[in-house]
Amino acid sequence: MNQTQTEPVLKLNFLSHGTMIVEDLERSRKFFEEFLGLEAVQTAKIALAVRVNTNTSVACVQYGQVVHELEREGKMHSHFGLDMGSAEEVHNARKLALEYQDEYEIRNVGGITEGDEGPSFMIEDMDHNFWEFLSTQEGGYASRFGPPGEMGIQ
Repeated sequence: MNQTQTEPVLKLNFLSHGTMIVEDLERSRKFFEEFLGLEAVQTAKIALAVRVNTNTSVACVQYGQVVHELEREGKMHSHFGLDMGSAEEVHNARKLALEYQDEYEIRNVGGITEGDEGPSFMIEDMDHNFWEFLSTQEGGYASRFGPPGEMGIQ
């Protein structure tokens, strides 16, 4: 089997996070920590992040009873974070996403959002998954954790 290796369009540092919707944050946290043995850290009033032995985490967002309505209406979606090295790389990634939008059947390329953690933008892929590109600069999403196994539990 002879495969040709090609360079990817984007240069990512790592897959940093994904998002799932939960009904009750405390009930879910108990399951994540006590049953699955995941590390958990509260990141907002209605959100926590979980991980195990890696910098990759899943953000869990509490939507209460809305979860069941979203499931019935088919409005739930997957969201995954892709960290890049700098703000400049995030801006360049958006330009490249627009450039390659047709080739890779990207449904939507969102605009840059400038937040406390630096710039980010999202794309929607052909399967309706959402991918967020953000920088790993100081204060960014991944910096909340530190090395695997050393996450400060709240």
